[in-house]
Amino acid sequence: MQKKNHKKFKLFASDLLKSEGRQLKKQEAAGKSSTVLYLATYPPRECGIATFTRDLTSAMDRKFSPALEAKILAINDNGSSIYNYSKKVQFQIN
Repeated sequence: MQKKNHKKFKLFASDLLKSEGRQLKKQEAAGKSSTVLYLATYPPRECGIATFTRDLTSAMDRKFSPALEAKILAINDNGSSIYNYSKKVQFQIN
């Protein structure tokens, strides 16, 4: 039963990605863009999640730019650490 559900989910996810990709292409053709805001840690903070977020946003930018713009809301430690973030980090919270 689990294998059957897994196959259904893979088909659903694949169809969803194709549909979203078509929608982004239509928006791009119309000169519109969408923004995704990622709430996570981000380099230069040394953390596995920060590295993953950087890699994920870079991959999404390569695949969907300019139809999709990634922005980062970086999570800081406890207010005692100050990070020199790239321009991609638009917001910070402690």
